[in-house]
Amino acid sequence: MLNRIGDFAQSQRITAELLQTQTRTRIAQAQISSGKVSDRFQDIAADVERLIDVKLMIQQNQQFQDNITFTDKNLIAMESAVSGLFDVATRAQNLAIQRINDPNTTPGLIAPEFENLLDQAVAYLNDDIGGRYMFGGSQTARKPVELDPAFTAFGTADATYYQGDDLVLSTRVDIGVEITTTMSADLEGFQEVIGGLRGLINGDLLDDDVVLENSLGLIHDSLGKIADYQAELGIRQTQLDRVDQGHIDAEIYLENRVSEIEDVDITEAITRLAQDQIILESAMATVARMRQLNLVDYL
Repeated sequence: MLNRIGDFAQSQRITAELLQTQTRTRIAQAQISSGKVSDRFQDIAADVERLIDVKLMIQQNQQFQDNITFTDKNLIAMESAVSGLFDVATRAQNLAIQRINDPNTTPGLIAPEFENLLDQAVAYLNDDIGGRYMFGGSQTARKPVELDPAFTAFGTADATYYQGDDLVLSTRVDIGVEITTTMSADLEGFQEVIGGLRGLINGDLLDDDVVLENSLGLIHDSLGKIADYQAELGIRQTQLDRVDQGHIDAEIYLENRVSEIEDVDITEAITRLAQDQIILESAMATVARMRQLNLVDYL
């Protein structure tokens, strides 16, 4: 050891720099491998609070998007059912006009078609998603329409079949924004369709022109109301789509915020790694040379 005269202080400084460079190299290698600045919060302490806030906003945004998906399925299903009811009413109107305008039609001949249309109308109003009925208010576990066999007010709207309630269900799809996810089967237009079809069946069987005419009037009136219901559902869908797009844009923005905090600039990290490797190799070579110095070399 007497022939080793490398300056101790300089050796210590170079060794410290060497260790720092090795640490930076390991960090850069880990960043390049993972694409992240660090896998530990303490390494990004200055941004931890901001990162947590942003991730909480992402979670909230995702919950709203899940609610939107649920609401969208409900609106699509309701629109399909109401559209089907409109078609039923249109077909019933055409058949009723045909029946009334043909005095030679055999009584009861068209009644089976009216009965089939009535079954379709009831099925549409009893439509469900995953066992949840959509047209019964908050009574989502039971069919909202059950025809009363004692109904005899043929030629009038039927207000006897409804098994649901008047509560309106809605889903929150954004902060301060809720969209209704139900529609009552007890609406006037639906009562007119059901009552009109029941009257057409009875009027055709009994060849009762008054009941047929009144029932046709009910069906005719229901078409305008059902069209309004379709428009209402369309407005809800438009609002939902607008809110959904806002959440999509927010998701992109928030993910970019997280990326700014968590993700590393790969190009910059590779450049730093290359520079530190050069420094590391140079420092190691310097240390090796210093350890080989003897008194003669020093003098």
